[in-house]
Amino acid sequence: MEKLKEKQQGKELAKTGSANKNALAALADRLQISQEELTRTLKETAFKECKTDAQFIAALVVANTYGLNPLLKEVTAFPGSGSGVIPVVMIDGWISLVQRQDSYDGVELIENRNPEGTPNKSGTTVDSITAKFYLKGKSHPVVVTEYMDECYDGTKNPWKKWPIRMLRHKAYIQGARVAFGFSGIYDEDEKDRIQAGEVLDVPAETMIGLKNDKNKPAQVEEPVKTEEKPGEEIITPAEIVDDKPLDFGDLNRFGPTNAPKARNMLDQAFKIKEKLGVEKFMAVLGAQGCSMLSEISKFEDLVKFVNALLEEARKLEA
Repeated sequence: MEKLKEKQQGKELAKTGSANKNALAALADRLQISQEELTRTLKETAFKECKTDAQFIAALVVANTYGLNPLLKEVTAFPGSGSGVIPVVMIDGWISLVQRQDSYDGVELIENRNPEGTPNKSGTTVDSITAKFYLKGKSHPVVVTEYMDECYDGTKNPWKKWPIRMLRHKAYIQGARVAFGFSGIYDEDEKDRIQAGEVLDVPAETMIGLKNDKNKPAQVEEPVKTEEKPGEEIITPAEIVDDKPLDFGDLNRFGPTNAPKARNMLDQAFKIKEKLGVEKFMAVLGAQGCSMLSEISKFEDLVKFVNALLEEARKLEA
């Protein structure tokens, strides 16, 4: 009787609309499994924390967007604000994402130990780990360093047992984000902080100069000067994306200086998506003349799009 009920739920979920059906059908086809069996399996494993069909579908959309396999524990999902979810990508998923990038040309993970041999709060002498991502066609690697004092969490068993390995994963994930512009997906530590309310949204109104006006040059703010420490190479987002087509199109259409702001705007859009849920998010997308996530690359005014999302979020809070 229980199996019959689960099978019926899978059939109902597959019929809840074309967007939902497409998300479920696409993943089922990619994994070569029936929609009913996939629904049952995911609700017992990777997506078992999803409380509603809307959250379940949102998780499916993320898995499809990034080509991840939830059955291999590459991605899982947890309830977010409203009907949204917090997609959590495991280290195997991040590695899979990176190795599928055409521009990827290798990575170095360098342990930086305390020269005096003084243990830090993890009990090790590894103070930081630097990830160097090499990209084809780039003269310099993308360099990101993660610090043990900032990342170590003694309340979690993996950090207590394997602090160096966990910090290595952190450096790899953050380096991958900067190198390839991955957005809207998180690691487990970040998920915990989001659920605790530590991740704050940046109002879209603070991002200026992002309208792609072909007749007028985009307005830009003066670049923030970053102090470079001796022996530390700083790679800015503008240097990374200057000729790299990202997931949502070549952000240089807003001007090289504005490309990092455009990336922030897209990150902001997907944070709001977690609050709105996939259906309301897609409705706002449709109002902008787009029917698919990939068509965001056609937007000429990101501020207008994100402000429309913010307005929908305010309606929910009212």
